[in-house]
Amino acid sequence: MAEAADPNLWDGTRSHYNSHVTDLSTHEAIKQRNEGPAKALKDFHNHIKRQLLLRFSTADGLVGWTQVKYVKGLDISEREVDEARRRFAEMVEPRRGGPGLQCEFEAVDWLGAKPYVDGALGPSAYGVVSCMFALHYFFVTEASLRTFLGNVASNLRQGGYFLGTIPSGHRVQELLNGKPELRTPMLKLKRRWRDARPAVYGSGYICDIADTVTSSLEGATEGSLEYLVDLPTLERVAAETGLFPVRDYMDPVLAGCFEQDDIDAPFKRFKPFFLHSLQLDVDPRHNPHPMPPSSLEKASSLFVAFVFQKAPGPEAVTVPIAPECSYMKPPEPPRRPQPQGWPEEGHGPGPHGPMGHMGQPPFHGPPDFHGGPMGHPGMGGPMGPPGQGGGYGNGPPPYGHGPPGGKRQGDPGMFGHGGYGAEPPGKKQRGWPGGGAGAYG
Repeated sequence: MAEAADPNLWDGTRSHYNSHVTDLSTHEAIKQRNEGPAKALKDFHNHIKRQLLLRFSTADGLVGWTQVKYVKGLDISEREVDEARRRFAEMVEPRRGGPGLQCEFEAVDWLGAKPYVDGALGPSAYGVVSCMFALHYFFVTEASLRTFLGNVASNLRQGGYFLGTIPSGHRVQELLNGKPELRTPMLKLKRRWRDARPAVYGSGYICDIADTVTSSLEGATEGSLEYLVDLPTLERVAAETGLFPVRDYMDPVLAGCFEQDDIDAPFKRFKPFFLHSLQLDVDPRHNPHPMPPSSLEKASSLFVAFVFQKAPGPEAVTVPIAPECSYMKPPEPPRRPQPQGWPEEGHGPGPHGPMGHMGQPPFHGPPDFHGGPMGHPGMGGPMGPPGQGGGYGNGPPPYGHGPPGGKRQGDPGMFGHGGYGAEPPGKKQRGWPGGGAGAYG
């Protein structure tokens, strides 16, 4: 068992991120961001983060953020935390009266130094834990990594997901190509480890991506001090805490963001394409005609995405059904007719359900209209009375049925293509840890 990590190890990281917080209003900050040279990279990375959260905060084909009631945000930079509180307050204020989402933010420096369980909610309380562009800092020591992953596992409920993005240590070394430093217009890397072969833990380097929070600031920071991430080590240590990789996200939107060879890999390499980014590399004296990939694309290609699930073992890992694949759910069996005046289980309380008349002639829909949760209401008109027992009328599923087998596209449905077909039994069955998911990290 590795010894506990010293929280003072991250003093430099805290200082670096504190130095990047400005007094700009949210409107001014957004304007500055949209005019900056790294906008394409930020948009691409935010798209991946957003899609990962939507994909793995999903239950029963519904976008999960509509169901989330509580989020807890933890960060080492107290100034970044203050900024998050301010922006969340600005976002929520105009939406008062809508669905409630409670967010709490806290500045902490001990996630990799001591065990943590949410004091208010208790252990295994969260459905999702997210750690975006930050886990590499815990590779400072073995103790730090093990403590952090232990905290993730102890706060996730069984079946919950741990997802994030990190720079690949292999890719950092590949770009350095045995040299002590890489200097390009949008990306600078500087090796801090001394041995020809870096150690698994504590192999530091400076990362400076221009126009981002990792960039250098004159008189304040030379860039972000980070640590090489050995991906096989991360997978192994995560498994020892009960976290196992989701290999196929079964999501065509995410698949387009990553290298094609990584479809079944535990870590997905970013595949950036920034249309006009080569212009950032033009130097009339030294490099008038730069060749792709651009230095901004190289900076983005440092990163990989991951999703782990808290499960009994790797064979028990499940993937929720994506919203566009909700047609894959088997149709509900037709309900047996009930005597007039008696409620049907799960529907209206008595002879008149929430939508009006019972399904007796002439309002009873024909048999081929049975099976869908929001289907055709029968013969009573476009918004006519329901079928048996009140409630919503039974009808065909709104999406076409996909053919059986692995990842084949389904037949067209009433509202578009079918998405992916059903996986064979025992493979990637639907799994959902429950609503009300929070996140931290």
